[in-house]
Amino acid sequence: MEKKYVSFRIEKNISTEKVRNQMYHDFRTHTPKNVDKELIHLNETLYESESFLAIQKEVKGVGKYAKALQIKQDEYVKAKTGRKLQKNTERFFSGIATFSSSMSEDYKSSPERFKECSLMFISRLQEKGLKPLYAQLHLDETTPHFHFTFDNIGDDGKSIRRNIRKQQLRDIQTIMGECFESMGYERGISAEITKRKHLSPQAFNDAIDRLKEDTEALDKLRNSPEYAQIKKFIAGDVKFKDLKENAKVRISNMLPKMP
Repeated sequence: MEKKYVSFRIEKNISTEKVRNQMYHDFRTHTPKNVDKELIHLNETLYESESFLAIQKEVKGVGKYAKALQIKQDEYVKAKTGRKLQKNTERFFSGIATFSSSMSEDYKSSPERFKECSLMFISRLQEKGLKPLYAQLHLDETTPHFHFTFDNIGDDGKSIRRNIRKQQLRDIQTIMGECFESMGYERGISAEITKRKHLSPQAFNDAIDRLKEDTEALDKLRNSPEYAQIKKFIAGDVKFKDLKENAKVRISNMLPKMP
């Protein structure tokens, strides 16, 4: 039986703009190109902290959440330590929990079990000292996954993320595997072993766009009148000098450049 894996990673978000864009993505205020728009209504919020719920009551619009949260952070740190947060303070960081592609069917079979496992994982993250503001489940892409935005200001007014070491991240991976064990999943293999690189949502969307452009270019070539001649040339059934001028240009662009 093929193994099923879970994976959790975090990324730093320093500027208000980056955090705002992350929230736009998470709450689908701005719809990415790679999602199924007919499934967006299935997305839901798995968790919201008391502080995040309070902000939602005070301000209207996802684009205002980050700024309002920053004001609350300033007030908290001032009251707690008597000092102000520096302008370049990293206020928030984001995270994402992902799964093997098998979760697409497993979720459909047991959505309530998935949510129970997710809430258990969120609770364990809080025990580790992390402060999730929300966890937003996405069901409009290939595989179910959920995004976090974390409050990066600890109870002592210092950065939480900067104190998270590699071993702690490995521990979190193990914890996530334990939380989803009842669904047949286990912690993923370390990136240090697989050598895989993770893509941010923006980088992933850019890669999708480039793939679409390449596919469209290939389709256009296949539908061109020169395509049959190009096939003959590749097969060796026609000489280069006998090709139409238009086809020569296409082939010349496709051939590797000689040193």
